[in-house]
Amino acid sequence: MAEITRAHQAQSVELQQALQAVAQHKAEAGTLRELVEQFRPTQKSFRKKRGGEAPEVK
Repeated sequence: MAEITRAHQAQSVELQQALQAVAQHKAEAGTLRELVEQFRPTQKSFRKKRGGEAPEVK
């Protein structure tokens, strides 16, 4: 019976560590998404660059 209890406790610890890693991964992914949005160029400037039109020289 003691062996089963120890095995159960070890599995519980592993599960807790895995759940903690998942929570940390989700938090980091959220932070990365926010940073990508923050530094993403606006649609308007993106289209100007891709249009290939040279600005008029006066």
